[in-house]
This record gives sequence, C-alpha cells and structure tokens, in this order.
Amino acid sequence: MAGSAASGLTSTCREGTWSAGEGGTLTFTVTLSPASDRYVWVHYYARPGYGAAFSATFADFAQAYGMLTFKPGETAKTVTVTAVDDSRTEGDETFRVVLYSAVQAAVTDGEGIGTITDND
Repeated sequence: MAGSAASGLTSTCREGTWSAGEGGTLTFTVTLSPASDRYVWVHYYARPGYGAAFSATFADFAQAYGMLTFKPGETAKTVTVTAVDDSRTEGDETFRVVLYSAVQAAVTDGEGIGTITDND
C-alpha cells in the first residue's frame, strides 16, 4: 500500500557515547535494519543534554538538523556535529542527537549521546 510504513524496518541512532574536544567533530551513525527496497527518510536534530551536571547549551555546538534519505538497499547514514571551541573552563558537556518522524520505517532507538571534552 503506497505511503504505509514498511513492516519490520527500524531506524536507529546507535546507542553509545561519542566524544570530541572543543572544535572537533562528532559523527553519529544512523542505521536502517533490515535494508529496504523503498526509500526511507528520518529527521534528526542535535539538542543540549539533560539531567547531567554539565549539559551543553546551543552555544557549545553548531546547529545540526535535517533529514536523512536512505535509498533502497542502504543501511547506514551519518550525522556530524561540530563542537564550538570557546575559552571558558566548564568541564565536559553532553548533548544528544535525536531521530524523529521516520517515513517507511519506525524509530526504535532515537537518541545518541555526544560528549564535548573541555580543552581550557
């Protein structure tokens, strides 16, 4: 049926923590399982962490948002977030990459955690 979600397809922002120093980049892997014979889309955005003593703010990393397109047969895409190098001494900070609004699949693990290590 046109426009219906493909059964059994899931989109995941791999569980785990990625780290980079201020001014560095963090690359998150988004996977689709199993491979689809259709196009699959999933939206993403980066946002400050929560619940941690040192949560990043939007000033700590470059805006990252958009939509990933999986062509038929593709199973992995990446999202890259650049950490901002500042002169504040602030400790390591966390942020999250969130997946949402998948088309032709379902999001099963929609968050990945990034850690920006302070260099001051």
